[in-house]
Amino acid sequence: IKDVQFMKTCKKCGTAYEKEKGHVCEVEKKEVESYILSQREEIQPLLREIRETILSAVPGAYEKISWKMPTFYRTHDIMHFAAFKNHWGLYPGPVAIEHFRERFEGLTYSKGAVQFPYDRPLDKKLIYDMTRWCDETGNHH
Repeated sequence: IKDVQFMKTCKKCGTAYEKEKGHVCEVEKKEVESYILSQREEIQPLLREIRETILSAVPGAYEKISWKMPTFYRTHDIMHFAAFKNHWGLYPGPVAIEHFRERFEGLTYSKGAVQFPYDRPLDKKLIYDMTRWCDETGNHH
């Protein structure tokens, strides 16, 4: 029997797990897929590609909806993304924006976000690099 002080229970699915090891909640994964399905049909494949690119950069990361956006995390949030009418946004936090700003040519960006128009080819390398960097450095919101 595991020591109770090292255990946690998932609020969404009720599964008990060791705090150190974390927990991949199937309910949270379904919430991210539901988010994608709630978007316009023509952008759903793009959103799945963004999700897959982020997950390839941080194997074993957990997924959830936070701030009404798909969010990827381990012990801290690593990356968020969201769909809008004319663009989709990536939310790596202000330190990452400053670190990668030279790679945002032609893009709109702010303190903690970068916007990608739907008609621009998906820059998987940028998404991958930013996600890895945020995970490795712990820099995010």
